[in-house]
Amino acid sequence: MLTGHLSLLCIAHFHLVNHFKKYKSMDRHFFITVSTYKSNKMGEKLSSYVEQKYHHTVVCKDDFYDIKADIQEKMRELEEQFKRYKPFRITFYEFRDRYGVECPDITVRPDTDTDKVVLCLRSDYVRNAILEYRRP
Repeated sequence: MLTGHLSLLCIAHFHLVNHFKKYKSMDRHFFITVSTYKSNKMGEKLSSYVEQKYHHTVVCKDDFYDIKADIQEKMRELEEQFKRYKPFRITFYEFRDRYGVECPDITVRPDTDTDKVVLCLRSDYVRNAILEYRRP
């Protein structure tokens, strides 16, 4: 029984070491934070959808185009559902953080009023990832 338990720990350790080596550099990975603001019913539904799906997640930089497409699809769905409300406009841009890394951001605003914001999807560059395995 003890030998089987030790071999299982060795396999788990081997898997974690290989997983750590695979994602050690974490280049082009970003931590997403979603900020939501007061809006109408359509904006609240969109904000809750985006917050539940993307808040506090780590994604690759290439995934931001898929995230933008997903949000646009949800916006179209909500525009059909709430025909009385004005449509939203989505903006995708990149800014340089203090380390010189280009971080993508997605902002959703009402189409007519540029001062108001429905939601902001902010990203921070993941510089390091420490994966730790603790024995049971």
